Amino acid sequence: MEEEFAAEAFDIIVLKLSRMGDRSRTGSRPLKMNFPESRYADLIDFIDSLTLDELIMEVRRHSEGFARGATGGAKELTSVPGALRLASKSRDSL
Repeated sequence: MEEEFAAEAFDIIVLKLSRMGDRSRTGSRPLKMNFPESRYADLIDFIDSLTLDELIMEVRRHSEGFARGATGGAKELTSVPGALRLASKSRDSL
């Protein structure tokens, strides 16, 4: 499960960089994703609403919480997209 979590985290950052059109961070070759982009379709608006630094912090926050087992009551939180969906919903409710 940890490998899948890491692969999703990588994909989320690749999506952000590709949507920013930032070739300076990815080099001249396109980065390949681990899973189809469609897996993250419902997160695109949330990803776009964050700066790269904010997105990295969200991914880190959830991956560190997952590693410590501190899921904040969401015991079934087993993926980066799942974590970001929860973050998106809580941000929308503010």
